[in-house]
Amino acid sequence: MEIKQEYQDGKPRIDYSSSEEAFPISFRYSKNKKRHLVCTRDIQAGSIVFIEKACASIVNEGSLDDLCSRCYKDLPTGNNILPDLAIEQQREAKAYSDMKCNSCRYARYCSKACQEDDTETHTLECPVLSALESLGKDGKFSLNNIRMLLRIFIRKRQQEISSYEFIPGGQCESPIRYFADETLHIEAFNRHWIKHTQDCIDFINQNLPKEYRIEQRKAVEFASILSTIGDDCMHQNLLKISGAYPIFSIHFKHSCAPNCVQVGENDGRIYVRTLTDLKKDTILTVSYSHLFALRDERRRQLYIKKHFWCRCTRCSKDISNSVDGKLEGLMCQVCRKGLVINKDNGVDSEEHDCSLHNSKEQKKMHHYIKCTSCRQLYKKNYVVDVNKFIREKYIKGLQLFEYEKYVLAKEAFEELVRYFHKKKHINAQNYYLLQSHYYLSKCYEQFNEFPRAIENLKIFLEKVESNEYLPKNFPVLSFVKLELASYYTQCANSKGLDSKKASNALVLKYFLVAIQLHQKAYDELSISYGAENQLVLGLKERVGALQDSYKTAMKEYQKSTETRDLVVHAPVLQKFSNQPTNLSYKRVPAPVKQPRQSSIPV
Repeated sequence: MEIKQEYQDGKPRIDYSSSEEAFPISFRYSKNKKRHLVCTRDIQAGSIVFIEKACASIVNEGSLDDLCSRCYKDLPTGNNILPDLAIEQQREAKAYSDMKCNSCRYARYCSKACQEDDTETHTLECPVLSALESLGKDGKFSLNNIRMLLRIFIRKRQQEISSYEFIPGGQCESPIRYFADETLHIEAFNRHWIKHTQDCIDFINQNLPKEYRIEQRKAVEFASILSTIGDDCMHQNLLKISGAYPIFSIHFKHSCAPNCVQVGENDGRIYVRTLTDLKKDTILTVSYSHLFALRDERRRQLYIKKHFWCRCTRCSKDISNSVDGKLEGLMCQVCRKGLVINKDNGVDSEEHDCSLHNSKEQKKMHHYIKCTSCRQLYKKNYVVDVNKFIREKYIKGLQLFEYEKYVLAKEAFEELVRYFHKKKHINAQNYYLLQSHYYLSKCYEQFNEFPRAIENLKIFLEKVESNEYLPKNFPVLSFVKLELASYYTQCANSKGLDSKKASNALVLKYFLVAIQLHQKAYDELSISYGAENQLVLGLKERVGALQDSYKTAMKEYQKSTETRDLVVHAPVLQKFSNQPTNLSYKRVPAPVKQPRQSSIPV
């Protein structure tokens, strides 16, 4: 693969007509929008608009014992062989464990066919992989990145030798030569990174046949591309493999309010689906950042990782009129309606014009911030200090949580919530407050205090959904709903059915809410992940299991209610009958008692 520096205008150098025929997309280029994709017809939510198989992929370090190195299917290992298994099963599992490379620890296979198909590639990789441990011990360059770069070197030469013909649709690997359309950002990497990358490339080239080696300059350029696009699909799905997707990474534009979502699968493919209904000629966008974050933080991370300042519709909009203003603003102490937002963060600070502060009045106003509703003035230093105090409290709790000091973390987050209720400086949609509620739910989960976990996670979910911080059907919210449903299920299972009718009714209500949350998550993930996704299919089975639990609990509840009413009215039946009291007798209807109110929010 040769990366040509003379193409500075960003225009595509590859013919993508075959991909345009396979999917309802068109590859476009303009001076303002640069490279982008548009849909060629009206598309419904949940439709697949693009599929790509990685040009090179590897099993991640922590999953080497779980997946086949060739087809990435799950495989049993020697650790899975149990003494009580049948002899045939033990032999099969033992056969799986024997199909691995004896020279390195990186190659394991699910069948002889996979082992034979991978022989050519692994024969070239094995000398490098055997000596890889010593190179990765210093921690300057991850072993996964070295293995990916090695796989790229080999795949490039194999595609050149075989006159590789690409067929779009996700059935075959994307050509490595498609990376020629990627923009280089060598200037963004410091000399220490470049020097260490050069050392790694020299190490790889020394252990490869001459015809598979790549010139150091070109290899460094390619390593910079991998560093830029390497995890474009990782934050949407916890994958056990890593892959490079040239067409997707280069042509799908980023937006903090995307209309598509990318989901990587453990078969080495990435699927792009629409989140909402799209009209013809709509630009297709995905997210390369965490959407529920402060604007300045999102843009900074994109600049560091992807080397561009985000100017999407959400980031370009005036923060006072954007959802980002609710995440960052303080509550006005006078009107209690408006927000006090420091606009010296993010896009507003870049476009700030110092020439506006010529007069004394303008210079004075520069040190004050107006409320968005009543126009009350606040000193900028006051707003900065309050934001700093809130952020420090949140970071303290987050660090304690990451160190698994859950008691101290819970106290830190509770202190921030109490500060909100006492001082009223923080608005109810503030980012740090909502994040505190989320991590409080995780802390309460550690102590099995599920009612409190429900209370905090409900606040987080309701605020995020009502303010549209995330696009509709975005999978992050779906997983939060599944977390909340698990808390309701834990509450129902821990209480069980006892002699109190009110408690039994609460158990049934918990089961019912859990079923509803699972159903909502299933409907959303069917759009973002697809109905055939293994996670979605498993979720469908879980909904069925919860419905069975609800029916069982309902039968037990009805049975316990009947028995209790009969026991209470047995003396009455005995008084008006000479025959012994029997459950088959017609019982006197009992007065309906209202269940006691529970303090647990449902």
